[in-house]
Amino acid sequence: MQPAVGYVVTSVLFGVVHLGRDRRYLLWTAFAIVLGFVLGGIVRQTGSLLGAILAHCLINFINLIRIGRLRAQ
Repeated sequence: MQPAVGYVVTSVLFGVVHLGRDRRYLLWTAFAIVLGFVLGGIVRQTGSLLGAILAHCLINFINLIRIGRLRAQ
């Protein structure tokens, strides 16, 4: 998608698809937009999606652990 519509548009769209249900999730959405730029930068630098995919998986894994710990409290 990035080659077709560009780095900035793709990064912002990444954040948009991570929109939360209400205002409580605005920080999460802002983080997703920033992360869209970071992951997009990885793709730009390497020319491959692999690094961005692995980074996204790592972030999701860390977040799932954190969510599990919060629910256990």
